[in-house]
Amino acid sequence: MAKRLKLRRFQRGEKQMLIAKLHDRKLPLWIAQRYRIVACVYQNQSVRAAARHLGCAKETAYRCIKEFNEHGFRRFECSSNPEGRPSQITELHLKTLIRIAEKRPTDVGLPFTNWSMTKLQDYLVKHHHFPSVSPEWMRRLLRRADVSWQHTKTWKQSHDPDFAAKKSVFWRSTHNVPSAAW
Repeated sequence: MAKRLKLRRFQRGEKQMLIAKLHDRKLPLWIAQRYRIVACVYQNQSVRAAARHLGCAKETAYRCIKEFNEHGFRRFECSSNPEGRPSQITELHLKTLIRIAEKRPTDVGLPFTNWSMTKLQDYLVKHHHFPSVSPEWMRRLLRRADVSWQHTKTWKQSHDPDFAAKKSVFWRSTHNVPSAAW
């Protein structure tokens, strides 16, 4: 049978710090959870019971108690991975995403006129070896790059070579019409 992990005795000021941190409502949840684990074990609960009571993994609770026993509260508010996970998306991927999103689907040989996030994601993964990220994450990346969706305006396009000249004449003529007064 495994030996039960015990909490070491508090050193000077640690008990007051624990009480203060338990009442601090501005702490991030993951930090507050660490203090709650220590408080539960201090109140003679087993580490497993504390984990069950707080709804966290027993491995997390054991790691938290071991860390407190070795270092006290000094490292409780330090992130275990402050840099976070390395990004899957490189600068080249981001440029490709923006370049394709600013094009029409018909320009890249697809049979529809508007992009959706899932269609854009499927196209990039299939044709540009793009990492498989969620459509929501792609939307956020496009928003950060100030790329917005534009509705297709097919009435402004024509295969007529004189279309630009005819369109400008039409718009000039409509601006000169006096408004009717009733």
